[in-house]
Amino acid sequence: MLSSGSIVRRGEGNGVVMLTGAKTYFGRTTELVQEARPKLHIEAVVAKVVRWLFVIVGALLCVVIVLSLIRGAPLVEMVPLMLVLLMSAVPVALPVMFTVSMAMGSKELAKRGVLVTRLSAAEDAATMDVLCVDKTGTITMNQLAITGVIPLEGATEPDVLFAGALASQAANRDPIDLAFLTAAKERHIFDNLPKAKPVSFAPFDAKNRRTEAVIEQNGQRLHVMKGAVRTVAEACGLQPPAIETLEARVSESAAKGYRTLAVARGPEVLRLRTVAR
Repeated sequence: MLSSGSIVRRGEGNGVVMLTGAKTYFGRTTELVQEARPKLHIEAVVAKVVRWLFVIVGALLCVVIVLSLIRGAPLVEMVPLMLVLLMSAVPVALPVMFTVSMAMGSKELAKRGVLVTRLSAAEDAATMDVLCVDKTGTITMNQLAITGVIPLEGATEPDVLFAGALASQAANRDPIDLAFLTAAKERHIFDNLPKAKPVSFAPFDAKNRRTEAVIEQNGQRLHVMKGAVRTVAEACGLQPPAIETLEARVSESAAKGYRTLAVARGPEVLRLRTVAR
């Protein structure tokens, strides 16, 4: 039995879902987090305003009592005035005013494409000085795409995408695998080529940092892999100077926000063929 939210570090397999949603431990934890109601900033502001109103009204009541004692007026006659002052300290319309103002602000944000799930969220966001978010899937579409291909040693761009797609598997739903498969499909890489039959497939492993596959095409077996540049380069037997040159190019791409992978293919002894970005 695996709890929801578990991470499989190696290998792959099939599973049967037994419990979903709030019936899982992970789901119950999420429900508890949603039920928690931390004190909002707007509530703190309202409480501070009310507190100062009571201080002002209390001071006025003290002045009224002192003046009534100086003038010799009975305190009973001052009770209606005291009640009026106390009622003025209760801001009945203040919460409504804040709610209306936040609703108007949320309406303006909605016109600009912002989805506001809580009225207080806009006010809380306005008080932030620094906002830290996970870029992938939070402020992006959570879709990886191949933006450039750098062929090496006489290879072509279709060769790169061909090898990278063969070293990918759609069933794994891995974003990198899907990016290679999507690029190969969009550019019709497999249209005029003989069908490749998969022989074996090794999914990505955090230890060797690459994905490998053996496919059979036209009666010949082809070994393909994709993964970290240094890992693939070392597997292909490149010398340290060549690897350092590749890593320098990877650093240049990383400075522009790209993630660089290496793709290799060969019948028996792998030779580095390309770098895909």
